[in-house]
Amino acid sequence: MVGVRLIKKICIKTNMNFEEICQSKKELNDLLKQFYAGARTEKGEKYKNNSLSSFRSSLRRYFLDEMKIDIFNDETFTESNILFKNILKGGEQSGFGDTEHYEEIEPKDLRKLSSSFNIDTPEGLQEFIWFNVLL
Repeated sequence: MVGVRLIKKICIKTNMNFEEICQSKKELNDLLKQFYAGARTEKGEKYKNNSLSSFRSSLRRYFLDEMKIDIFNDETFTESNILFKNILKGGEQSGFGDTEHYEEIEPKDLRKLSSSFNIDTPEGLQEFIWFNVLL
């Protein structure tokens, strides 16, 4: 889970003990606020809104599974949830809400790709199906 790995990195950089912080909902709320406000890529750039939402969802799954804490609905996390929503709004205004799409694959290239799969083998058939599902 990328979100958990990133939040643990923050704890290491700031000399905080992740397991101790997780014992207190208030301290965890403060850590989440710090994480949402400071999440950056390796290059120091802000993450896109979709990435931040994905990280937050992975954190929710982790805390629900491991500690039975719901960071989306527990009242203790109201501040971090409000901050997260405001960061998403700010991201949209700054251009971090948009998803960048790749150019469309030309029909001749699609035909070339499709013909390259060996559908006579189970592996080739599976690759062909995955290609079409993802396309």
